[in-house]
Amino acid sequence: LPPAGKLTSVFLQRFGHTATRNVVRLEGERLMAFLDRESVSVGDSLAGYQIVCAGERVLGAGFAKAGVLRSQLPKTWRLG
Repeated sequence: LPPAGKLTSVFLQRFGHTATRNVVRLEGERLMAFLDRESVSVGDSLAGYQIVCAGERVLGAGFAKAGVLRSQLPKTWRLG
């Protein structure tokens, strides 16, 4: 089993393109809100850590619970 814990955004940007599960693709207003470290609504079927992408580019990690995806991007990466 892999070690428990959250993968870093930098690790995901480097290796996340190989993932086949737990991948969320965002665009438009939801993407901008996520980049600004705001929570965005996603499908209720998602739970736990997700790899967040914009198109084919991996941005980093998010945590989904009860239909809401919360940004796990570093605070220093925040827009504005």
